[in-house]
Amino acid sequence: MSAKPFEVPVKQRQLFLDDRGIAAIENLKHTLHPPEKKGAVIEPQLPHETSLQIRCAPAWDPVARCYRIWLMADGGIALAESADGLNWERPVLRCTEHRGSLENSLVTGRCGGH
Repeated sequence: MSAKPFEVPVKQRQLFLDDRGIAAIENLKHTLHPPEKKGAVIEPQLPHETSLQIRCAPAWDPVARCYRIWLMADGGIALAESADGLNWERPVLRCTEHRGSLENSLVTGRCGGH
């Protein structure tokens, strides 16, 4: 049984970390595109996020089938989720009160001197 040949859709960019699968493809040009600055991926949206900080990389959750990232916010540690890593939503967790409301994405309240 032979392996299926590697195919690149026409005009679709691909990220190649090595030449495996593409070394023998004719008319394929290796081009390094410079990064483009697009601005902040996650911006403050909720009352407890006035001084939002990200201290970790997004993590893929295979059970929930989404990316998750934990954010340091005014009210404590908050959660954001994304299906594509670009568009982020804050689930209402109702587990930590902030300014009299449980309608937030806080996982835990302020702890220590962070």
